[in-house]
Amino acid sequence: MKNSKKVLFALGVMSLVVGACSKEEEKTEEKMSVPKHYIFERDGKTSVDHSGQDVRLDMLEQMETKVKSAPKATVSQDELVMMYAGSGFSGKGTVSEVDLSASGKQLKNKTYTAAQPWFDFWLDIVAKISNLRQGSTGKQLAEEGKPGYITRTSKTPQKDIMVDHNGIERGQTFVKGVMGACFAYQALGDGGYLDKVLEAANEKVEDRKNYTKKEHYFDEAFGYIGFPHDYPDTKDFEEDKHPKARYWAKYIDGRGEAGIKGVDKDGKATAENINVALMKAFVAGRTAIVNKDDATLKTQIAIIRKNFEKATLAQALYYIDKAQKATTDKGNRHHYYSEALVFLSNVQYVKNAKYLTVLAVKTAFTVWFESNDPDKDNVNIHQFTTEDINKMKGHIATLYSDLK
Repeated sequence: MKNSKKVLFALGVMSLVVGACSKEEEKTEEKMSVPKHYIFERDGKTSVDHSGQDVRLDMLEQMETKVKSAPKATVSQDELVMMYAGSGFSGKGTVSEVDLSASGKQLKNKTYTAAQPWFDFWLDIVAKISNLRQGSTGKQLAEEGKPGYITRTSKTPQKDIMVDHNGIERGQTFVKGVMGACFAYQALGDGGYLDKVLEAANEKVEDRKNYTKKEHYFDEAFGYIGFPHDYPDTKDFEEDKHPKARYWAKYIDGRGEAGIKGVDKDGKATAENINVALMKAFVAGRTAIVNKDDATLKTQIAIIRKNFEKATLAQALYYIDKAQKATTDKGNRHHYYSEALVFLSNVQYVKNAKYLTVLAVKTAFTVWFESNDPDKDNVNIHQFTTEDINKMKGHIATLYSDLK
């Protein structure tokens, strides 16, 4: 009788254990469906946080305003370099709404280390050319071998740009270059957040936060791209001050609106436009983290990088085409070629990019980044030929046949 009671007791315990396991299995099997937008919550509160990235996008926004003012007003090299290193800003950021100078953040220390001397050098050039406007002689007109001003005559009203001795608009290479060497590098580069996320812990919420480390790393990568959380339904400011599509997101949106198609993880074209494909990959990747599905996460990271690379090349090609059409407007020609060059250069910051990176740029445009020494920057827009440009377009077309 005692033995039978023991058996019954053991069976009862086993049934409780099995029952508990079954409930645990049911709980484990509950998966979050991929939502429409990049909106994720825990206990009724958002688990998304890319506040540091919002600050840096705000910093670049103020720096861009300052750089764009240079053709009309003197700017100092010290002021620009100070802003790049995290101080000297005017009050609060547009989106972050924090005092930028007191935030403890900066753009420079997040920029690819080898590229940092270039950015300081370009800011110095911007400041020096802005001072060429001063005095009774007025502005110094640029020509090959001499920095100065070129007018974009087809703009209404007409607008001056500042170029260096090689005809490159260094204000553009600084702003668009930070988008690559800082934003893209931190998000998508070798050792960036999309690499860190694969190794990060995902079991517990960080102290005094509402996200796991894995979730946060992925959010930081997303934040550097500049999409609103409910993109593409929201692209601009609304009553709740929802961030607009900024910097990379703005350009990716433009290429999508132009009909450029997205790609899968193998680089093959999909039916969706590239802006939608990229945003969906971010949303699916974040959902995979919630579901602890590392295989899907890796796939979505590959899709993100492929689409980002293609969008960057598409933007470069867009500017090349505009420059080629600017046959009677020298200012537009130099402006658009300057932007094309830096977007081509930005591809190098995307890990596993199949584009030929710097090698292809060297083939068509002599040298863009010869070394860490800015004095060895030999690209000369004054000397661009149709053969040079068509060679570069050919490189892009061999990778993505719809980019011609």
